[in-house]
Amino acid sequence: MDIGVHNGTMLRHLEHRSARQNIDYSIADMEIGPVYGLKSVDEIFIGDLTRGYPDIPSNGYDVVICEQVLEHITTLETPIRTLERITRPGGYLFAGVPAFPHGIHKVREVAQPTWDRYFPPGKIRGHVQSFSTQKFLRLFKELTKLEPVGVRGFRFISGGPLRALEEYQWWWRLSQTVGRTMPSICTEIQVQFRKPMTAANDCQLAASHSSPFGSNGVAEHRATAPVGE
Repeated sequence: MDIGVHNGTMLRHLEHRSARQNIDYSIADMEIGPVYGLKSVDEIFIGDLTRGYPDIPSNGYDVVICEQVLEHITTLETPIRTLERITRPGGYLFAGVPAFPHGIHKVREVAQPTWDRYFPPGKIRGHVQSFSTQKFLRLFKELTKLEPVGVRGFRFISGGPLRALEEYQWWWRLSQTVGRTMPSICTEIQVQFRKPMTAANDCQLAASHSSPFGSNGVAEHRATAPVGE
């Protein structure tokens, strides 16, 4: 299950792997635009993560992916609990967000609104959360029974003219090494969580609903409440 599929980045990574034919791949987002490889998707869920995606069955997915989503959400309790709920006991959640060194994230939380008040950015900022690795892990510990089993970082230097270096394998390998050994100094992190086998008894089951097939021939589900209400 890929939550916040955007334009289909994950499917690009999966399609050339030999195990792809054995994977049932589902996606969920507030709206589904042009998504790479959409015809090979098994299920589509359209809805709002802040409302808990009641159409997505509980304990139903061996792997849940939520990349670059949570930083855009003002309230995190329901989204994080939902990620736990839909993960199968013994399964894994991969959750990734932009991150700051611990302590700097608090400066950003306070300074950014003040800065924008006096120097309006001219656009709506998409990121409304500031995370450090420690804060991100603490949130999941407080809200779920998921067990962190690995943390890795990406882009220890990010943005500007240096972004072009990401096209080179030597830079990618260097970034990978730094991210594996010192994730807390990277600008993006991904945490791998495992759902304990006993956690199934602690998650409230949500009703799942069968729906007609969408126009592209895959199962399509919509939230019972319109997005944004």
